[in-house]
Parts: sequence; structure tokens; C-alpha cells
Amino acid sequence: MPDIRERLVGGWRLVSYTETPHGGRASHPLGDHPLGTILYTPDGYMSAQLAKQGSYDDGDQQPDAYAIAYSGSYAVNEQAGTVDHQLQVSVIPDWVGSTQTRQVRFPEQGTLVLTAEGSPREGETTTIVWERQPPARQPSLRYDVFVAPESPFTAPPPRVGDSPAWDPKTSTLIFGARDAVLVDALTTVREATALADWVALHDRRLTTIYITHGHGDHWLGLAVLLDRFPGARAVATAKTVELMRTGPRGEASFRALFPGQIAERVAMAEPLGPGPLELEGLPLQVIETGHTDTVDTTSLYVPDLGLIVSGDVAYNHCHMYVAATDTAIRAEWIAALDRLAALDPAAVVTGHKDPTRGNPPSVLAESRGYIEYYGQLRDAGTPEQELFDAMVSGYPDWVSRQQFLIVGE
Repeated sequence: MPDIRERLVGGWRLVSYTETPHGGRASHPLGDHPLGTILYTPDGYMSAQLAKQGSYDDGDQQPDAYAIAYSGSYAVNEQAGTVDHQLQVSVIPDWVGSTQTRQVRFPEQGTLVLTAEGSPREGETTTIVWERQPPARQPSLRYDVFVAPESPFTAPPPRVGDSPAWDPKTSTLIFGARDAVLVDALTTVREATALADWVALHDRRLTTIYITHGHGDHWLGLAVLLDRFPGARAVATAKTVELMRTGPRGEASFRALFPGQIAERVAMAEPLGPGPLELEGLPLQVIETGHTDTVDTTSLYVPDLGLIVSGDVAYNHCHMYVAATDTAIRAEWIAALDRLAALDPAAVVTGHKDPTRGNPPSVLAESRGYIEYYGQLRDAGTPEQELFDAMVSGYPDWVSRQQFLIVGE
């Protein structure tokens, strides 16, 4: 039979908290359905949080009326069948520095009962029942993000803003134990070559390259990547594939902007088939987001990670390509951001970002606010220079203060 210490280690969920006065009736001061967790670490530390569900009375000054929380070290007396909680922190001031002794029972597999005599209220027996928490689930997949820095391009001097440079763009690698999927392929040969080297460092078999939308800066690097990873398949929605072939920001446009820097042979994605996109048996959900910074855009949702790879639906502290929008497009774009936000993601990787930033889900609300503010200025008929200055001053730490993004070419 394992000893008490060995059986205690891990996480436990609170089932019930009962106080029974000597000779009296049992009560449940934290309610019939309390919330709580207690943790015992293998190296001798513990932490407990217990709380009553529902609203609190702000006028109640009793510290343990609605919640009990404490932490410190613990020691087990195997012979006595007890555990001592040696408290370093507690919401009950009198407990700090004290030792709280609990009788320990394991009445059945996965159940822990801790009993305290005369604590927390003198003359009462407190019985706390816990059930074993399963091990915290670790995601089967992981992700990593490659950010290509701003890249100067060939264009006349701008009327407003910085010298012409394409905003920093991302490519996201989602990978499991063996295989990987890459989202977006960058633009120039130099960028795509660096990206291919970076992908290779992850030592996974690249099975798929998914293209989020038809703008050439997200897919013209495909030929370089497919040459490096011939077993990979480039895919996109049928509408994205059509835009790759015929859209205004396709091959011809980018060859003019980046002369001599685009691959001689241009590779196209093939339309996604009817089956789901998967990685090692786990779904990667394509979300069609409509007209955002161009028509027929998409994002990719990875439920196992709580990850959204947004493409150009959201931007991360980078001025957004709003110049070509009107009121209806902006409304559709905001609706797309709201649909992504409704997924409650843990992380969002945007198609363009400040390279110094992480990937927080807050970028969805920030992008929404940017579009709304821009729309207010446009709808008010704000002149070009004033509009540009207002966006830059309103978002002073956002990168890529480019004329083509904010007011157009």
C-alpha cells in the first residue's frame, strides 16, 4: 500500500466542505456546490483554495465567509495518519505562520477526506472531501511563428508616411510528434529560403502548406518551399486559388514591387478537397471570413491549441490595409473579427505583426478598434493628410506607417 505522502501528491477538486459542532447539526458554509482545488507537490509544498459559488456581500468583513486560501509546506505523519499544513500565506491573518493539522483518509480510490478538529472555528469538526483531478491535458500539437521583417519595395516616393516598405509578415508552423503544417509562404526567394531553413530545423515532415488568402505576399514563396519539401502539398480554398490566379495583388503586381526577387517559377495551391484538414488526426478548421483586407479571406483554427492563425483578418500592432475599404467592407471585416473572438482563443497569430510582440488574443479587439476609428474618420470626410496623421497619432507604437495601407497609392 502506498504511503500517505505518495497518495497525496497531485491535484484534488473540492467536493464538499462540512462543519459539524459537537453535538450539533452539520452545515455547509461554502454552499452545496463549493469550488476549490488543493495541490500537493512532490517536493513538499501545498496550496489550497476553497470558495462559495455565487455573488459576495461586500459588507461582510469575515475573511473566510466566502473563500479560504492558503499555501506553504506540508509534512506527513504516517503513523498518526495526519498531514501538517505549515502556512506561509493565508487570507485568514491568524493562520499565517501556523500549522494546520488534518486527519487524512482515503475511503476509496480517487477520494481524499481531510478532517480538522476545532478548526477553523473552535469546537467544530471540519470535514473536507476532495476527488482526484486527472492529469492536466497537454496539447498534442505545438506552434512556432516566423516573422519576415519589413522589406523595401520599388515605388514612387509616398505623399505621406515612411519610405515604401512592405509590412512584416508571418508564417506559422503547427506541428505534432512527426508531421507539420505551414500556414502561408511569404513572398520573395530570400524570405522563402530563410523560412524553409527554419522549418527544417523543427525536424518534422512538412505535409501541407495552407494559404489563407490570395494576396501575393502570402503565397509567392510557395515554389521555393515546395522545391525544398517535395512531399508537401499546397492547399487553399477554391476562392483563394482563383484570387491567386486572377487577383490584382498577384504575381505581376509583386514582380513590379520586388524586381528580381520573386521566384521565376510560380507555384499555385490546389483547392481543398471535401474532407477536413488534419494534422496527426487532429482537426485544423478553415474559417471563411469573407471580405476583410481582400475578398474571400480565411483563418485557420486549431482547437487542440486554442490557436487562431488569422491571416490578414487581424493585425498585431501593425497598421492595417484599410485604404481600399468602404463602410460595407468594414462592417463585414468587423463581423469576421467578432466570429473569431467568439471562439475564445488562447492565442492569435496575425498575418502582419510587430516582430517584438507575442500572439495574444487581444489583437482581435485591437484590430476591431482600429477599423472602427478609421471608419469614423473616413465617414466624416477627413482629408488624406489629416486622416493619415490621426491614425499614426492614435496608434503611435504600431509599425508600418505606410501610405498604401492607410490612404492608398
